[in-house]
Amino acid sequence: MQRFGRLAMPVLEGSLERSVALAAAMDSRGYGRTTVADPRARRTTSALMIAGMIGICLGLYGVLGGTSRSWLGAPALVVGAALAVLGVVAGGRRTGRSRYRPDPWALPEWLVVGCGATAATLVFWQLGSEPELLVMASPTDLPPVPMLACLGILVGILPAVLAPPLPSEAAS
Repeated sequence: MQRFGRLAMPVLEGSLERSVALAAAMDSRGYGRTTVADPRARRTTSALMIAGMIGICLGLYGVLGGTSRSWLGAPALVVGAALAVLGVVAGGRRTGRSRYRPDPWALPEWLVVGCGATAATLVFWQLGSEPELLVMASPTDLPPVPMLACLGILVGILPAVLAPPLPSEAAS
């Protein structure tokens, strides 16, 4: 237990320092500031969120519990989720947003996203078409070489050269 304390305290201290620095940076850029809203709008947002969370809890209990009727859980879950989404939308209307130099999306960023989607698609396609190629029969046998999965892994490596360079510290 004493070793754990010696290890945990520096880790906890470092994470708290980083979180305070992040909070100060976000505050200086205007994140988290809300516009003035009338009390009626705040009450409406709160009521929608509370009703939505209650609906989600009841719906999950109905779907997963098995003691109530199955037709009762799914509608409560859907209505609760809809109320929660409405609460988030209503609360978002009164939140002032600031943007601080958004990163532009150019061709390299889209290529990185495309490589990730292609890699995942090829591996899952391999899993759907020939799943036995992704499992070794025995530890002493040579593993099979699934071509689609290997191609997916190779496409997944491409962002190492396609990704745009990180911004330098001097520029920010």
